[in-house]
Amino acid sequence: MRATMKALKLSGVLTLVAALLVTPQAVTAAEPPAQPAQMAETTATVESRIDDSAKPVDDVTFDECTANHDETETFWFKNRFNICRTQLLELKYQKLVNGVVVHVGSSFFRETVIGVAQDKKGEIKFGYSLKYIRGEREELFDNPFSVVLECGNNDQKRTSTCDYFSVPVDRSVGAWRAAGGEPIWWTATMATTQVPTETDDDKKWQNELRGYFWFDFYRSLSSPIPPPGASRTPKGMFRCDSATYATRGSHCVFTGVVPTMVFDLHSPTYGESSEFIKDAQEDITKTAPGNDPELKVPGKFKESTVSYLYSGYDIERKKDGSRRKVRRACVDEWGAKYTVKDGVKMQCDEYPFASTYQNAALAKEKPFTFGVRRIKASHNIAGGNLIGDWYGREHMLDGDQFYVVVR
Repeated sequence: MRATMKALKLSGVLTLVAALLVTPQAVTAAEPPAQPAQMAETTATVESRIDDSAKPVDDVTFDECTANHDETETFWFKNRFNICRTQLLELKYQKLVNGVVVHVGSSFFRETVIGVAQDKKGEIKFGYSLKYIRGEREELFDNPFSVVLECGNNDQKRTSTCDYFSVPVDRSVGAWRAAGGEPIWWTATMATTQVPTETDDDKKWQNELRGYFWFDFYRSLSSPIPPPGASRTPKGMFRCDSATYATRGSHCVFTGVVPTMVFDLHSPTYGESSEFIKDAQEDITKTAPGNDPELKVPGKFKESTVSYLYSGYDIERKKDGSRRKVRRACVDEWGAKYTVKDGVKMQCDEYPFASTYQNAALAKEKPFTFGVRRIKASHNIAGGNLIGDWYGREHMLDGDQFYVVVR
């Protein structure tokens, strides 16, 4: 008896085919294992409320993944630190009898993979679950099915390593069924020791040792005679760093997702700042200077992003320049005594934030501009503090992009 196996994709269900040749005639050569999958081009967005900036990040669970992942998308991201994918996996059994291929049956499993970046570490825990759903006709439960994590450097200009236990988990199909979807875990530890210094940004970020990585899962369905049929899950991408100024959150983030900073329009502590940002994004003429309706501010969801400016790299003091510029705009609009209104202390709020590369001092290219508004000092201070906390919670590095939403 000789076996051939191959990986197929049928009707949205990943299928591994085990073809058993039960006659001695005309043995068909098996296909080689599948080549590495192409890198998944994923750009998702996830919302993160500034009110939650002091809270720890919630880890994704397998049940959440099953409930939330839209299988038309490559991955579902709970946040920057948690990724998942789920799909129906068919193990399809065939026999070749007297030269005729006969489909004898299939086993269907719910395959779910997740990645959970570890807090304050350059580590990610990757989990794999295979839960039996149903069978059709004859099922060959003795056939071995194996799976293993794969992880590596995604930027050859950098010297980066992904260290993990690379021995496959090998069980019979029947044993996977009996396990009932109990997850298997791998812990990957990332390190980058050398980075390029070709561009100004490369030089600026050199000490952060940013590394860029990929991961997938390699699975193989075997029968008594090799070679096996094999395939890989789509590749996900992530970045790990050693930046000393970003101490909250994991030092690894999944790069296929852009975070969205969410303001509460009805917040009793910073609501005036929320209302100002909303007006600036929707109609710049509602803010000062606001004299050109053709201009707009960046950061509006799905339209354009803003990017984080770390003060340690602000050697030209653009943050200070932005604040001076907005104060002048407030003086022009409300006079030199704009800091007090009816006995209440006021401050000049600005959008985009001074802590972005799109601040007032850097807003020089049309159609983008900036807006200012006089608001209660307490609201400006509260909002500003939460923004700073949000950068920490999201482990934002200099240049990281994000959207701003008010609702």
